[in-house]
Amino acid sequence: MILDDSTSYYDATKPSRLERLLQSGPELSEQQVKRAEALRSMIVDHRISKYNHAPDAPLTIGSSQRPKILLLDQRRGDQSVISGMADEAVFRKMLQEAIHDYPGHDILLKQHPDAITGGKGSYFDNQSLAFIKNVDNVFLIDFDINPHALFDIVEEVHVVSSGMGFEALMAGKKVHCHGMPFYAGWGLTDDRIHLNRRSRNRSLSDVFHYAYIDLSRYYNPDLGRACELEELIDYIVKHR
Repeated sequence: MILDDSTSYYDATKPSRLERLLQSGPELSEQQVKRAEALRSMIVDHRISKYNHAPDAPLTIGSSQRPKILLLDQRRGDQSVISGMADEAVFRKMLQEAIHDYPGHDILLKQHPDAITGGKGSYFDNQSLAFIKNVDNVFLIDFDINPHALFDIVEEVHVVSSGMGFEALMAGKKVHCHGMPFYAGWGLTDDRIHLNRRSRNRSLSDVFHYAYIDLSRYYNPDLGRACELEELIDYIVKHR
């Protein structure tokens, strides 16, 4: 759980504590940087994700001769979209721009898990994507898959405000933000929106430290108590 006493950490419409720390907070100490880098490497090396329930298997999609980009869907009406200064039109524009700007790439479009399992809609639902049947380089990923399996085969990732975009940054991918998620505006992403309040360049370790270490709290179900992130990573790996 990430705690913020000002507003939701993903709210770009007003300053959150996370934003204030990244904009005006101190530089990390050498020890803090080393810990952040070690934890980030552990998460990536163990292929840990928000979607740990999803299977992790090699993917063969599109042409082996074409480079690939990934577009990420989100749950329709999700507050992180609204608070990320975006709407349905932004998702449409993101897809239209990808088709126009990447004619030589395979475009992988990852549908949101809630839309796959049913019961909740997403911005890239079957109705809005009907036209892609006539576009030969767009491929719909309408099944659960570990995000790292997708990161393995793509060069770039396009998001509106999905938290999975930060996982892509952690995995070393170039990320384009069409909305304003918590990790945008710090010089790490290619941003379509610019927020004047965010004017400081921050490293990936900086953002990771404040979001994953400083403001977050973790719980170990085996021990029935709060724990540090290192311990939680061990728990996830043990029970996978």
